[in-house]
Amino acid sequence: MIFNKVKFLTVATLLSLAACSEPAADPVTLKPHDLTDSAVGHFCGMIVTNHKGPKGQVFLKGKDEPYWFVSVQDTLAFMRLPENASSVRAAYVTDMGVADNWDNPGNMSWRAVDGLWFVTGSTRTGGMGGKSIVPFQDKAMAEAFAAQYGGTLKMASEIETDSLLGDTENEAPS
Repeated sequence: MIFNKVKFLTVATLLSLAACSEPAADPVTLKPHDLTDSAVGHFCGMIVTNHKGPKGQVFLKGKDEPYWFVSVQDTLAFMRLPENASSVRAAYVTDMGVADNWDNPGNMSWRAVDGLWFVTGSTRTGGMGGKSIVPFQDKAMAEAFAAQYGGTLKMASEIETDSLLGDTENEAPS
């Protein structure tokens, strides 16, 4: 009988301690920030809104503010850097299927990177005037974009890291 009371008190204490502990950050509840003229590209140091095409933002552990990127290529490259890969809490890019327009995609088109379709090698240029990796949530919209501007559909995991560090995969077809 005493054993059961001790067992009960131990379980009750553990449950109460668990209820008091602070929950871990959940990337699903970490919302993308609105892009403003104060957002500066992490790699280039330029104002993100001054660049056309899809953009990105990445949240790392221990930071409440995102790192901003003028291109999806830079966003994915940053996420794969060895010093960042295990620290990414959430990453968002512009879904060009619902963006306002190419020059100014707006703030209602942020989507989590996972599960998106990316068109690589199209003729469209984006941030910093480079060839753009173009994200879509809707596969049919990605296919229509590729039919119009060229390119290949891939998931983020299928995009070679080497191509993110240069412009080899994203060069327009000859």
